[in-house]
Amino acid sequence: MVISLFFDNSCEFVISYLGTINSGCIAHLIPTGISQKNLVEQISSAKPKLVLSSENYFSRIEEIESKDIEKLRFSEVKKTSYRNRKIKPSDYAYLIYTSGTTSFPKGVPVTHSNCAFTTSNIVRTLQYSQDDVDVLPLPLSHSFGLGCLHTSLYVGSTLIIHKTTEIPQILDSIKNYNASTLAAVPSTLSKIVSNDSDDLSNTLSRLRLIITNTTFFPPETIQKLKKILKKGKVATYYGLTEASRSTFMIFDDDDKIESVGKPPAGISLKLISNNDESTIGEIWIKGNNVVGKYWNEKHTKENIDNGWLKTGDLGRIDNDGCLYILGRVDDLINISGTRFNQHLTLVITRF
Repeated sequence: MVISLFFDNSCEFVISYLGTINSGCIAHLIPTGISQKNLVEQISSAKPKLVLSSENYFSRIEEIESKDIEKLRFSEVKKTSYRNRKIKPSDYAYLIYTSGTTSFPKGVPVTHSNCAFTTSNIVRTLQYSQDDVDVLPLPLSHSFGLGCLHTSLYVGSTLIIHKTTEIPQILDSIKNYNASTLAAVPSTLSKIVSNDSDDLSNTLSRLRLIITNTTFFPPETIQKLKKILKKGKVATYYGLTEASRSTFMIFDDDDKIESVGKPPAGISLKLISNNDESTIGEIWIKGNNVVGKYWNEKHTKENIDNGWLKTGDLGRIDNDGCLYILGRVDDLINISGTRFNQHLTLVITRF
């Protein structure tokens, strides 16, 4: 059974999410910034039995016309008794819709096994522990933020959840809670280091880790953060909702500053061009972090081939096995039978 959750970052979300997946149901996570049109489309596709919402967003749920869906505010949920259902690793834990470059969202159902594998990789690679205090200004309804929640729960660390990405509040949390890690998107990190005050440097220098994701991470931002952290680490990862945390990169080597790193054990990458493996091509991923299918069978046939996920991303792998993202396969153009990338200058500068 699917239960749709419509919350911003809050304790209500965490309680509702954990209650849903622990009951053996599938948590359909809806981003609060979604348009009403896409909200209706997701509800229609997911076919939940219940939509659970915070008070702030319940009016939008009420607008959806459906006689088959129960709609409740978080405050209206009552304790009920039910038979405990044994959850199998292959059962779906949550469902997130991701549009990628297509107009219609693709439903990505992620299993408990996928979650456990990815979370253990994050903990092992980035050395999270129960002693950490993690600051999280990322939406929990998206894969990056949700993965950070899983990590904190896995090790038993302290998690400071933010509803916004306001820089002063983030810095206050790091200072007031003596935080040890920060997870944020590259644009937020670039805004943070644009202010080079001593107070900012002293605040960030307490961190042992800053982690971000695949979106372009300016090398100058990485360099500034490395200088500020001194003993701490700056890291990024490459992944999709369908294949979370497929590579990790800890920026120790300046020569690799534009790389997204290597896959951990249990994950394989290959580059495909014109149906053959190549040194430059579409990135395909296979491993226990990769979903077995999409919510819609049509998307499964288009994007998954014998366990390999076709990412649509263009990449190259260097002699050390480090992956570099060059753009999207959709950016390739065909001239007299030869394929070129529209961002050819960018590709050349990355070699």
